[in-house]
Amino acid sequence: MHRGSFEGRGRARRIGPALLLAALLPGCRAPQPARPVVAATVPPLAWLARTLAGPAVEVVPLVPPGARPETFAPAPARWAALSRTRVAVGTGHAAAAFEQRLLRRLREVSPRFLLVTPPADRFPDPHVWVDPRAMRLLAERLAGELGRLVPEARPALGERLARVRRIIDAAEAELRAAAARAPGRSFLVLHPVWSRLADRLGLREIPVGSGERTPGPFGLARALRRARRHRADLLLAQPQLPLAAARELARAAGVRAVVVDPLASDWPSAWSRFAAAIREGTRR
Repeated sequence: MHRGSFEGRGRARRIGPALLLAALLPGCRAPQPARPVVAATVPPLAWLARTLAGPAVEVVPLVPPGARPETFAPAPARWAALSRTRVAVGTGHAAAAFEQRLLRRLREVSPRFLLVTPPADRFPDPHVWVDPRAMRLLAERLAGELGRLVPEARPALGERLARVRRIIDAAEAELRAAAARAPGRSFLVLHPVWSRLADRLGLREIPVGSGERTPGPFGLARALRRARRHRADLLLAQPQLPLAAARELARAAGVRAVVVDPLASDWPSAWSRFAAAIREGTRR
Protein backbone atom coordinates (compact mmCIF):
# COMPACT_ATOMS: atom_id res chain seq x y z
CA MET A 1 0.00 0.00 0.00
CA HIS A 2 2.74 2.36 0.94
CA ARG A 3 4.71 1.42 -2.18
CA GLY A 4 1.70 1.99 -4.46
CA SER A 5 1.13 5.42 -2.99
CA PHE A 6 4.75 6.27 -3.54
CA GLU A 7 4.58 5.14 -7.19
CA GLY A 8 1.38 7.15 -7.70
CA ARG A 9 3.07 10.24 -6.38
CA GLY A 10 6.03 9.61 -8.69
CA ARG A 11 3.73 9.35 -11.72
CA ALA A 12 1.99 12.56 -10.68
CA ARG A 13 5.34 14.34 -10.48
CA ARG A 14 6.17 13.14 -14.01
CA ILE A 15 2.76 13.95 -15.50
CA GLY A 16 2.47 17.39 -13.89
CA PRO A 17 5.43 19.01 -15.73
CA ALA A 18 4.34 17.37 -18.98
CA LEU A 19 0.88 18.91 -18.73
CA LEU A 20 2.39 22.27 -17.86
CA LEU A 21 4.74 22.10 -20.86
CA ALA A 22 1.86 21.18 -23.16
CA ALA A 23 -0.16 24.13 -21.91
CA LEU A 24 2.73 26.50 -22.59
CA LEU A 25 3.42 25.28 -26.12
CA PRO A 26 1.71 27.62 -28.65
CA GLY A 27 0.66 24.74 -30.85
CA CYS A 28 -1.17 23.08 -27.99
CA ARG A 29 -3.23 26.06 -26.89
CA ALA A 30 -6.93 26.20 -27.60
CA PRO A 31 -7.56 28.54 -30.56
CA GLN A 32 -8.83 31.97 -29.56
CA PRO A 33 -12.09 33.06 -31.21
CA ALA A 34 -11.56 35.65 -33.90
CA ARG A 35 -12.67 39.15 -33.00
CA PRO A 36 -15.62 40.49 -34.99
CA VAL A 37 -14.65 42.84 -37.79
CA VAL A 38 -15.90 46.41 -38.13
CA ALA A 39 -15.33 47.81 -41.62
CA ALA A 40 -14.92 51.55 -42.19
CA THR A 41 -15.21 53.08 -45.62
CA VAL A 42 -12.52 55.76 -45.05
CA PRO A 43 -9.65 56.16 -42.54
CA PRO A 44 -11.27 58.91 -40.39
CA LEU A 45 -14.24 56.62 -39.75
CA ALA A 46 -11.81 53.80 -38.94
CA TRP A 47 -10.30 56.15 -36.32
CA LEU A 48 -13.76 56.64 -34.85
CA ALA A 49 -14.43 52.89 -34.70
CA ARG A 50 -11.05 52.08 -33.13
CA THR A 51 -11.30 54.85 -30.57
CA LEU A 52 -14.76 53.67 -29.53
CA ALA A 53 -14.26 49.90 -29.63
CA GLY A 54 -10.71 49.54 -28.35
CA PRO A 55 -9.46 45.94 -28.57
CA ALA A 56 -12.96 44.41 -28.59
CA VAL A 57 -13.14 44.33 -32.40
CA GLU A 58 -10.83 44.37 -35.40
CA VAL A 59 -11.28 47.52 -37.48
CA VAL A 60 -10.47 47.21 -41.20
CA PRO A 61 -10.71 50.29 -43.46
CA LEU A 62 -11.99 49.66 -46.97
CA VAL A 63 -9.73 52.49 -48.15
CA PRO A 64 -6.37 52.58 -46.32
CA PRO A 65 -4.55 55.80 -45.35
CA GLY A 66 -2.98 57.59 -48.29
CA ALA A 67 -5.11 55.88 -50.94
CA ARG A 68 -7.49 57.73 -53.23
CA PRO A 69 -11.03 56.46 -52.58
CA GLU A 70 -12.25 56.97 -56.16
CA THR A 71 -9.63 54.63 -57.62
CA PHE A 72 -8.60 52.28 -54.80
CA ALA A 73 -9.32 48.56 -55.24
CA PRO A 74 -8.71 46.34 -52.18
CA ALA A 75 -6.49 43.30 -52.68
CA PRO A 76 -7.90 39.76 -52.16
CA ALA A 77 -6.20 39.53 -48.75
CA ARG A 78 -8.13 42.59 -47.55
CA TRP A 79 -11.42 41.15 -48.77
CA ALA A 80 -10.58 37.90 -46.96
CA ALA A 81 -10.12 39.84 -43.71
CA LEU A 82 -13.40 41.66 -44.39
CA SER A 83 -15.35 38.41 -44.80
CA ARG A 84 -15.98 38.45 -41.02
CA THR A 85 -17.52 41.95 -41.09
CA ARG A 86 -20.43 42.34 -38.68
CA VAL A 87 -20.74 46.13 -38.69
CA ALA A 88 -19.68 48.72 -41.27
CA VAL A 89 -19.51 52.47 -40.74
CA GLY A 90 -19.84 54.85 -43.66
CA THR A 91 -21.40 58.03 -45.00
CA GLY A 92 -24.57 56.44 -46.37
CA HIS A 93 -24.58 58.83 -49.33
CA ALA A 94 -25.52 57.72 -52.82
CA ALA A 95 -23.29 60.56 -54.06
CA ALA A 96 -20.25 58.80 -52.59
CA ALA A 97 -19.84 56.52 -55.60
CA PHE A 98 -16.62 54.96 -54.29
CA GLU A 99 -18.41 53.92 -51.09
CA GLN A 100 -21.36 52.42 -52.96
CA ARG A 101 -18.94 50.41 -55.11
CA LEU A 102 -16.98 49.09 -52.13
CA LEU A 103 -20.07 48.28 -50.07
CA ARG A 104 -21.56 46.26 -52.92
CA ARG A 105 -18.40 44.17 -52.99
CA LEU A 106 -18.45 43.88 -49.20
CA ARG A 107 -21.99 42.46 -49.38
CA GLU A 108 -20.64 39.72 -51.60
CA VAL A 109 -18.02 38.57 -49.10
CA SER A 110 -20.01 39.30 -45.91
CA PRO A 111 -23.74 39.49 -46.71
CA ARG A 112 -25.12 40.13 -43.22
CA PHE A 113 -23.25 43.16 -41.92
CA LEU A 114 -25.11 46.16 -40.50
CA LEU A 115 -24.29 49.58 -42.00
CA VAL A 116 -24.11 52.49 -39.53
CA THR A 117 -24.32 56.01 -41.00
CA PRO A 118 -25.52 59.47 -39.99
CA PRO A 119 -28.92 60.40 -41.46
CA ALA A 120 -28.37 61.63 -45.01
CA ASP A 121 -31.30 64.06 -44.80
CA ARG A 122 -29.57 65.95 -41.99
CA PHE A 123 -26.11 65.89 -43.55
CA PRO A 124 -26.40 66.36 -47.33
CA ASP A 125 -22.63 66.62 -47.85
CA PRO A 126 -21.09 63.12 -48.19
CA HIS A 127 -17.88 64.27 -46.46
CA VAL A 128 -19.42 63.60 -43.04
CA TRP A 129 -16.05 63.05 -41.36
CA VAL A 130 -15.27 66.78 -41.67
CA ASP A 131 -18.54 67.70 -39.94
CA PRO A 132 -18.29 67.57 -36.12
CA ARG A 133 -22.07 67.35 -35.76
CA ALA A 134 -22.20 64.31 -38.03
CA MET A 135 -19.26 62.71 -36.21
CA ARG A 136 -20.94 63.14 -32.82
CA LEU A 137 -24.15 61.51 -34.03
CA LEU A 138 -22.24 58.77 -35.81
CA ALA A 139 -20.24 58.07 -32.64
CA GLU A 140 -23.46 57.60 -30.65
CA ARG A 141 -24.99 55.30 -33.26
CA LEU A 142 -21.82 53.26 -33.62
CA ALA A 143 -21.38 52.91 -29.87
CA GLY A 144 -24.90 51.49 -29.63
CA GLU A 145 -24.22 48.89 -32.32
CA LEU A 146 -20.86 47.97 -30.83
CA GLY A 147 -22.56 47.40 -27.49
CA ARG A 148 -24.95 44.94 -29.12
CA LEU A 149 -22.14 43.29 -31.06
CA VAL A 150 -19.80 42.90 -28.06
CA PRO A 151 -21.97 43.08 -24.91
CA GLU A 152 -19.02 42.51 -22.57
CA ALA A 153 -17.46 45.76 -23.82
CA ARG A 154 -20.44 47.96 -22.90
CA PRO A 155 -18.98 49.42 -19.65
CA ALA A 156 -15.85 50.58 -21.47
CA LEU A 157 -17.86 51.82 -24.45
CA GLY A 158 -19.58 54.45 -22.32
CA GLU A 159 -16.23 55.84 -21.18
CA ARG A 160 -14.81 55.79 -24.69
CA LEU A 161 -17.87 57.53 -26.14
CA ALA A 162 -17.45 60.34 -23.62
CA ARG A 163 -13.77 60.60 -24.62
CA VAL A 164 -14.67 60.77 -28.32
CA ARG A 165 -17.15 63.56 -27.62
CA ARG A 166 -14.45 65.51 -25.79
CA ILE A 167 -12.03 65.05 -28.70
CA ILE A 168 -14.62 66.23 -31.23
CA ASP A 169 -15.58 69.20 -29.05
CA ALA A 170 -11.94 70.22 -28.64
CA ALA A 171 -11.23 69.94 -32.36
CA GLU A 172 -14.27 72.04 -33.24
CA ALA A 173 -13.39 74.66 -30.61
CA GLU A 174 -9.84 74.94 -31.98
CA LEU A 175 -11.14 75.43 -35.51
CA ARG A 176 -13.74 77.99 -34.46
CA ALA A 177 -11.05 79.96 -32.63
CA ALA A 178 -8.85 79.86 -35.75
CA ALA A 179 -11.72 81.03 -37.95
CA ALA A 180 -12.50 83.86 -35.52
CA ARG A 181 -8.94 85.14 -35.99
CA ALA A 182 -9.36 85.11 -39.77
CA PRO A 183 -13.00 86.05 -40.48
CA GLY A 184 -13.98 85.61 -44.09
CA ARG A 185 -10.70 83.95 -45.08
CA SER A 186 -10.86 82.35 -48.53
CA PHE A 187 -8.85 79.34 -49.58
CA LEU A 188 -8.44 77.26 -52.72
CA VAL A 189 -8.85 73.48 -52.97
CA LEU A 190 -8.58 70.95 -55.79
CA HIS A 191 -11.50 68.95 -54.36
CA PRO A 192 -14.45 70.48 -52.46
CA VAL A 193 -14.18 68.74 -49.10
CA TRP A 194 -14.51 71.55 -46.56
CA SER A 195 -17.33 73.61 -48.13
CA ARG A 196 -20.15 72.97 -45.60
CA LEU A 197 -17.84 73.41 -42.64
CA ALA A 198 -16.33 76.57 -44.17
CA ASP A 199 -19.80 78.07 -44.63
CA ARG A 200 -20.66 77.52 -40.97
CA LEU A 201 -17.37 79.04 -39.84
CA GLY A 202 -17.64 82.13 -42.04
CA LEU A 203 -14.87 80.96 -44.38
CA ARG A 204 -14.97 80.52 -48.14
CA GLU A 205 -13.77 77.44 -50.01
CA ILE A 206 -12.96 78.01 -53.70
CA PRO A 207 -12.81 74.68 -55.57
CA VAL A 208 -10.66 74.53 -58.67
CA GLY A 209 -11.99 71.14 -59.77
CA SER A 210 -13.93 68.16 -58.56
CA GLY A 211 -10.77 66.28 -57.59
CA GLU A 212 -11.67 63.57 -60.08
CA ARG A 213 -10.57 65.53 -63.13
CA THR A 214 -8.13 68.34 -63.81
CA PRO A 215 -9.83 71.65 -64.62
CA GLY A 216 -9.49 72.98 -68.14
CA PRO A 217 -8.07 76.41 -68.96
CA PHE A 218 -11.43 78.15 -68.59
CA GLY A 219 -12.17 76.49 -65.26
CA LEU A 220 -8.72 77.33 -63.98
CA ALA A 221 -9.02 80.96 -65.09
CA ARG A 222 -12.43 81.25 -63.43
CA ALA A 223 -11.09 79.85 -60.14
CA LEU A 224 -8.14 82.23 -60.21
CA ARG A 225 -10.44 85.20 -60.78
CA ARG A 226 -12.54 84.14 -57.80
CA ALA A 227 -9.42 83.68 -55.70
CA ARG A 228 -8.24 87.22 -56.47
CA ARG A 229 -11.70 88.72 -56.01
CA HIS A 230 -12.07 87.12 -52.57
CA ARG A 231 -8.43 87.72 -51.60
CA ALA A 232 -7.64 84.04 -51.11
CA ASP A 233 -4.26 83.61 -49.41
CA LEU A 234 -4.09 79.84 -49.01
CA LEU A 235 -4.40 76.60 -50.95
CA LEU A 236 -5.21 73.40 -49.06
CA ALA A 237 -3.69 70.44 -50.90
CA GLN A 238 -4.67 66.80 -50.34
CA PRO A 239 -1.93 64.15 -50.49
CA GLN A 240 -4.28 61.87 -52.48
CA LEU A 241 -4.26 64.40 -55.35
CA PRO A 242 -1.29 65.54 -57.47
CA LEU A 243 0.78 67.79 -55.23
CA ALA A 244 2.76 69.18 -58.17
CA ALA A 245 -0.47 70.51 -59.68
CA ALA A 246 -1.45 72.03 -56.33
CA ARG A 247 1.90 73.81 -55.98
CA GLU A 248 1.72 75.11 -59.54
CA LEU A 249 -1.78 76.44 -58.89
CA ALA A 250 -0.59 78.09 -55.66
CA ARG A 251 2.19 79.84 -57.58
CA ALA A 252 -0.25 81.03 -60.23
CA ALA A 253 -2.62 82.37 -57.56
CA GLY A 254 0.14 83.87 -55.44
CA VAL A 255 -0.90 81.95 -52.32
CA ARG A 256 0.73 79.59 -49.86
CA ALA A 257 0.14 75.84 -50.32
CA VAL A 258 -0.37 73.69 -47.21
CA VAL A 259 -0.94 69.94 -47.26
CA VAL A 260 -3.90 68.94 -45.08
CA ASP A 261 -5.23 65.40 -45.33
CA PRO A 262 -9.00 65.25 -44.67
CA LEU A 263 -8.72 61.46 -45.01
CA ALA A 264 -6.03 61.08 -42.34
CA SER A 265 -6.28 58.08 -40.05
CA ASP A 266 -5.50 60.37 -37.09
CA TRP A 267 -8.64 62.51 -37.19
CA PRO A 268 -7.73 64.97 -34.40
CA SER A 269 -4.32 65.79 -35.90
CA ALA A 270 -5.91 66.50 -39.30
CA TRP A 271 -8.27 68.98 -37.67
CA SER A 272 -5.41 70.65 -35.81
CA ARG A 273 -3.48 71.01 -39.07
CA PHE A 274 -6.51 72.52 -40.79
CA ALA A 275 -7.00 74.96 -37.90
CA ALA A 276 -3.32 75.93 -38.01
CA ALA A 277 -3.49 76.55 -41.77
CA ILE A 278 -6.54 78.82 -41.37
CA ARG A 279 -5.02 80.62 -38.41
CA GLU A 280 -1.59 81.21 -39.91
CA GLY A 281 -2.34 81.65 -43.62
CA THR A 282 -1.05 84.95 -44.97
CA ARG A 283 -0.48 86.31 -48.44
CA ARG A 284 3.00 85.69 -49.74
